[in-house]
Amino acid sequence: MKTDRAVIILTFCLVCVIAGCGKNIRLGGLVTFEDGTPVPFGKVVFATDTFQAEGELQKDGSYRLGSLNENDGLPPGTYKVFLLGTEDTSGDTGKSRVAPEFCSRKQTPLTCEVSKSGARTYDFQVNKPTIDP
Repeated sequence: MKTDRAVIILTFCLVCVIAGCGKNIRLGGLVTFEDGTPVPFGKVVFATDTFQAEGELQKDGSYRLGSLNENDGLPPGTYKVFLLGTEDTSGDTGKSRVAPEFCSRKQTPLTCEVSKSGARTYDFQVNKPTIDP
């Protein structure tokens, strides 16, 4: 009985060490359009198949990433990066001010490799939507 309990405790500790046990990496960056102007609205999202963290874009295009709380970071891994909430709410169109491929988890060309020893700032450049003639 003691052996079973010891094995369970040891297994749990090993899983915690491998998973990082809450050792999230705090990061942020800047999102700009191709002309260098900031994307001053919406959210930037980092996602895997099982995890997602997001950060509110500020007027200068900067963001800090959080999963449960603002700026609490995310675990190491490879992430798809996309934007949400980029629709024009000031006009009649309701269309995104960012090209659609950057607003879709499936279509985004943006990816990011987050590691414990890597960068803490990740900047991204997105395109404005093409205007139909």
